[in-house]
Amino acid sequence: MKQFEGPSGSRVIVATTAMLSFISFWRAAAIVLNDLASSAYYVGGISEQAIGKSAPWFILESCFFPSR
Repeated sequence: MKQFEGPSGSRVIVATTAMLSFISFWRAAAIVLNDLASSAYYVGGISEQAIGKSAPWFILESCFFPSR
């Protein structure tokens, strides 16, 4: 991760997928798993609003049995 000094002297950290090649495997895996978990959390909330309480089962089904 690169750190830059902002105009007010505050530090800004840039964490992009291009930077994953410069960090260790375990730290990169932690970043990717965190991204996946946060996406799953939002998908679960949105689908629960649309489908109801059985939404997690629909999401699990769509992961194991993709429709192509």
